Amino acid sequence: MATKEVRFDEYCKLCQHYEKSEAEDPCWDCLNQGWNEDSHKPIMFKEKESK
Repeated sequence: MATKEVRFDEYCKLCQHYEKSEAEDPCWDCLNQGWNEDSHKPIMFKEKESK
């Protein structure tokens, strides 16, 4: 397994939690972990639903 840096610049704007404060859950949990095993995606990322 390879450790990869999380790409917050790509994923946060696509996440359903984007409008929350960085100090709120689940954003705090994501921002607190800047690396992942085999993925650049944040750990709490949930894609926004299409309207």
